[in-house]
Amino acid sequence: MKIIQDQISPLTKSITTLEQGLKKQDLRFLKSYKSIQMRAQLQCTPQDPKILSGVLIDVAKHLGNLKFRLWKKMLVIVNHTPVILEPNTSPSFLTLSDDLNSV
Repeated sequence: MKIIQDQISPLTKSITTLEQGLKKQDLRFLKSYKSIQMRAQLQCTPQDPKILSGVLIDVAKHLGNLKFRLWKKMLVIVNHTPVILEPNTSPSFLTLSDDLNSV
């Protein structure tokens, strides 16, 4: 948190300087604007983030076989029920397979 506050402090000063210069409507401000802009860009250049150990996950382990693991868990929950086809009410073009698992 201290690091972020240290980075914000110069930016706040630059913003205050810019606001004061804009209020003055002074020619000196317009001449020095380029240098102010360059300083602001240098202060805002992104730095490479520090890599913390233990924050990256093993994607293959956690998401690689997700469908398969869900399917295995669903096998315990789902009950297989044989299909019953009522001959009197079913359309004539439907026929039931011998193992009673498909139409």
